[in-house]
Amino acid sequence: MELADNFEISTHAVKRQARIFKSVLKLDKNFHIYIHGDRNRIEQGVDEQGRKFYKIYYDKES
Repeated sequence: MELADNFEISTHAVKRQARIFKSVLKLDKNFHIYIHGDRNRIEQGVDEQGRKFYKIYYDKES
């Protein structure tokens, strides 16, 4: 079977995948954060000891 070197990527498929990309943050073991909304309110970083962290900003708690 011969595979093509170039192929067209479906924009619909890319948009669909972008919607679900990182909608669930799986951290360590048995710790998940589900994201539904503005992902710009989440900040990712690393502290002085090399531990990774997320900061989550919100207006009010439901």
